[in-house]
Amino acid sequence: KNDLKLQLAGNVSQNITDSIQKAGLKNQLVLLGYVDHDNAVQLMNNSQVLLLIEIDKPETKAIIPGKTFEYIASRRPVIAIGPEGSDIKGLLDESGSGNYFNYNDDQLKSKILELYNIYKKEALTGNEKPIDNYHRKELTKQLVQILES
Repeated sequence: KNDLKLQLAGNVSQNITDSIQKAGLKNQLVLLGYVDHDNAVQLMNNSQVLLLIEIDKPETKAIIPGKTFEYIASRRPVIAIGPEGSDIKGLLDESGSGNYFNYNDDQLKSKILELYNIYKKEALTGNEKPIDNYHRKELTKQLVQILES
């Protein structure tokens, strides 16, 4: 608790802030509100671990927020939470950028503890796998190829 600073940028639902307060982490929470893209990227790059949350509904499993690619580009470890069968999981697995958990996954807590212990040893490193395939230019090129075929 003393080593945690939870910064949330953008629109954050009241359910999320209530849950954080209920967990006793009110003093660790910093609500940044809207930040422009450059500041968002800077925040990502300066973070130890990035959190990506998707709504736990079957219809959101095919949604991939744009920030997912920004998270991959930051090379910081990502913890993502969302619905079963989400496409986000495939991206994180394929890129080596982080771990994906369902809302009721018992392994989430142990992963957070693992990352925390690595952080305390000052050994928390970012992803070193090639990620060129996830840059906007490359993704656009792939889309053009699909549309032309």
